[in-house]
Amino acid sequence: MQVSVQAIATAKRLGARVEAFDPRPAVKEQVKSLGASFIDMELPKDAETAELARLRLASIRLDEKKFDEALKLLETKHSAALETLYADLRGDIMVAQGKTAEARAAYKMAIEKSLPNSSYRSVVQIKLDALGGEK
Repeated sequence: MQVSVQAIATAKRLGARVEAFDPRPAVKEQVKSLGASFIDMELPKDAETAELARLRLASIRLDEKKFDEALKLLETKHSAALETLYADLRGDIMVAQGKTAEARAAYKMAIEKSLPNSSYRSVVQIKLDALGGEK
């Protein structure tokens, strides 16, 4: 779990056994200097993992109503295998912004890029149908 260095220091002062992880290399030394154990974890560096992380972060930005940040994350290059997920989330962001036409286009793209027998395709179709109007 990513925790602030201040929280680690406070926990140590209170006598807690503290273990921490943070992907930033500089934090490792800070954690150790406070007497806490640092958990080294090898993060995957493959492109697909990065694309999935970007998708998840865009979803979080949507929840935070940071629509521009979410859309910017989705604009990055990603594999064709994830196009359905990216387009679906783009549609969700557009719905949240009240941009029905753009949401409809994104959902249609998600359906077009999905596999014909995919159950996910049905979920996106439900979202598209819920928009009403043009089909």
